[in-house]
Amino acid sequence: MWKRILLVTFILLCVMGCAYKQGTLVTDEQLANFKNGVTTKQNVLDPLGGPQDIKIDGKTTIFVYKYHQINHIRPNYSRDVTFIFESDILKEVMISKGSSSPNPLTGR
Repeated sequence: MWKRILLVTFILLCVMGCAYKQGTLVTDEQLANFKNGVTTKQNVLDPLGGPQDIKIDGKTTIFVYKYHQINHIRPNYSRDVTFIFESDILKEVMISKGSSSPNPLTGR
């Protein structure tokens, strides 16, 4: 009886599984609020906080927000969002979704 309860508990914990998350997930809903030629650096910093990487070259500033999620059962997920500013005004947004790498425990 106890073995069954332990087995069911273990299976439920594995299925629910926790994920390791790192970085800032910039959602599509948040991205919809940022407009090229209008949005300022502060308009990005206020809702998202500080980026994981900042590069400055003359009047060009680049913010990179990186997000990585390592799952126990499902495939892993990553997404990087890069904001390029010219003189404090948003010029371009680039999104890089990493290929969902297989989970080493399941091979999926």
